[in-house]
Amino acid sequence: MSRRTEEIRMKADFVATIFFIPPQLYVNLSDQWLLGGFYCKSIHYLGSICDTYSVYATLLLGTAFDNNIIKLYLKKI
Repeated sequence: MSRRTEEIRMKADFVATIFFIPPQLYVNLSDQWLLGGFYCKSIHYLGSICDTYSVYATLLLGTAFDNNIIKLYLKKI
């Protein structure tokens, strides 16, 4: 399960890097938006989805790691 959640997190981070950082950098440097209305509206939606998936996957990875530590500790007892 942790490998799958890690893949989801990596995909969400990759999409955020490719689709959100370059347009935001351009807007910050030039104060103009040249990518059209659809991309302007969809970038916020896609950004929230990528952020949600990244947080969700990190939470699942942390939970899986915590469960493995607990299992190892219980084996020692």
